[in-house]
Amino acid sequence: MLSTGLPELRRTEDMVYLLNSLVLDMNEVDARAYFEKLINVALEAVMTRVNNAIHIFAHPDVKEDV
Repeated sequence: MLSTGLPELRRTEDMVYLLNSLVLDMNEVDARAYFEKLINVALEAVMTRVNNAIHIFAHPDVKEDV
């Protein structure tokens, strides 16, 4: 993975961070709950809401599937 040229994965420490972020030590049920919580926290973040509002304002003709 380090040879892919991705700027986020240049060092061994970057790979360790990625592997830890994937919570490979959790079972599937716990990992799903963990990621659902992270997603919900991100969706409620002020900057995420601002980003979404700007996107909607900038692209009023784009219809999203809900």
